[in-house]
Amino acid sequence: SHQSPPVRPHTHPFTLTHKLSSSMGQQESAVAVGRHRHRPVYGSQQLIDLMALLPSEVALHVMSFLDVSDLCHLASVCRLWRALVMDDSLWRHRMQLDWVHTKAWTRPPNNALWRDMYITMWHGARITNQFPDDGVNVLVKSLAVINSPAEIARMLKGARHIHPGAVGAYLREKPEETKEFLLLHDMSGLSLTQAARCMFRTMHMQRPSTAALRCLLTAFARQYKLCNVRTDLSPEAIYLLTYSTLVLSGDLHNPRVKNKMSKREFVRCGRSMPQATDELLGEIYDDVWLFGHVCGDADL
Repeated sequence: SHQSPPVRPHTHPFTLTHKLSSSMGQQESAVAVGRHRHRPVYGSQQLIDLMALLPSEVALHVMSFLDVSDLCHLASVCRLWRALVMDDSLWRHRMQLDWVHTKAWTRPPNNALWRDMYITMWHGARITNQFPDDGVNVLVKSLAVINSPAEIARMLKGARHIHPGAVGAYLREKPEETKEFLLLHDMSGLSLTQAARCMFRTMHMQRPSTAALRCLLTAFARQYKLCNVRTDLSPEAIYLLTYSTLVLSGDLHNPRVKNKMSKREFVRCGRSMPQATDELLGEIYDDVWLFGHVCGDADL
């Protein structure tokens, strides 16, 4: 009697840590694997693997546009795709996209593979999102980042897998790191409200202390003045205007506040601040009213 071919067990898509780590030492050359290409048969038609028809360099370039999750799924398709995914140049490109501060690296610390270093930093990012201080310590101990305020700030600014809320939680009581973090923001040609939104897109502080908020606004005022040297506003005026903008933003966009501040009231109260003209105060009010909360998800 005719026997049907055995059914292959279902293989789950491998995870980033297990499959990529278990394949170390077993990496196959994409060129060698490509010599044994085959075309799987589906019914009466042959399926053509378009990736197998491309040179390895072109195939790697195509894969460089995929994120890590897609790469992990591709590696479970066939031997050729797995060999391409394991190419270390692909992970160097992925590292420089997801961790901008590594663009200056010629090799990972301790001459590790780029793939292994990516896994280490991905683990550190997951811990940082839950426990910011512990996660940054893990990255420092793994030599993924130098233990200095400037380097930690650069890492946090360019890390795609670290949430802005975790960045704000880490910087909340660290004035040196906060200052270095703000120095990385380009505020040239932006209004005060636009620059504040730019800052809060990269960090969310939840209920900061008075000292933490003062440190943040002081660093913001200095950086805004450095980026806009032609402005007539002094750092002290920028500080006060930014603080007033945050108060106004919370007043206008907090649903629990029933009696919203009017434009006339905001201008009248702001006249006591140095260098605050009625025109400037009116522009700030209109911007906050039309374009929404300045702080985003931050709770100030």
